Amino acid sequence: MKLRFALVVVFAFVHTEASAEGIRILSATYGANCGATPDNVLHHVQEACGSRRDQCTYAIDVNRVGDPAKRCSKSFELSYQCGRHGQSQSQTVEGEAHGKSVSMDCRARSGGGTLRVTEATYGANCGVPAGNVTAAVAQACNGKGSCSYSIDVNQLGDPARKCGKNFALYYECNDQGYVYDSGSSYVPPEAHGQTVSVSCGGRGRSSRAIEVLSASYGENCRGRNSNNAIGSVAKQCDGKAQCTYRVDLQVLGDPASGCTKDFSVRYRCHRNGDERVTRTPFGVEAAGRDVTLICRGGR
Repeated sequence: MKLRFALVVVFAFVHTEASAEGIRILSATYGANCGATPDNVLHHVQEACGSRRDQCTYAIDVNRVGDPAKRCSKSFELSYQCGRHGQSQSQTVEGEAHGKSVSMDCRARSGGGTLRVTEATYGANCGVPAGNVTAAVAQACNGKGSCSYSIDVNQLGDPARKCGKNFALYYECNDQGYVYDSGSSYVPPEAHGQTVSVSCGGRGRSSRAIEVLSASYGENCRGRNSNNAIGSVAKQCDGKAQCTYRVDLQVLGDPASGCTKDFSVRYRCHRNGDERVTRTPFGVEAAGRDVTLICRGGR
């Protein structure tokens, strides 16, 4: 007996000032674990959950999007951000994903200008693994506007006995999903008994922040493939002052087999900056090459 499934896409729309740009779908793939083409359902999800919506639940329906890998239990991978400057957020539904759903929420949240510890290391100069105390420092500091952290070997443990250990902390400043600044703090050996202080004061979106407007791989191949790489580039580069992106066939797929494909990115430095374009050399296959986006400068 042949079974037929009828599922629908359900969405809820709530307008808020803080997320005026709404949900921005960066990538969506059904069956990546089975070798399916990256972003093979991007258009479907964008159509259902984009268009400035603040909240959306997407139901994964094989009858709607097609079956990219028969006889394989397919996963569903989604990446999105809130507006053009929000941090990318990812969700994965393990196979079989058909009949399940993913939810995105970009409604306004209280607060802002908060710390997020990205890496903390005690004893890097003694050869210990990077990030060995990230979890402990993040637990103490994440979500705060400022944080003073006391380095205590009795709490952290001694990762390198008989070695005077330094302490290095790296962090980001986040304003309702938008990373507007980053910083670091360093304490020379021996760091035990010292205090490191970090702060996310002076909120405001920096003019140094990259905003990816379009990214195309193989647009020179008979005018096709316009803006087919924006999800991958935006995920890696949005919000940074400088970003080097490597064109990777494993990530982007081959949009025009047999054609020597170029790669170009159009971006600006936050909202009021002039538009800029960076590209790989003309007439040379872009795969394996790097492009660099730069927005360094004053506020």
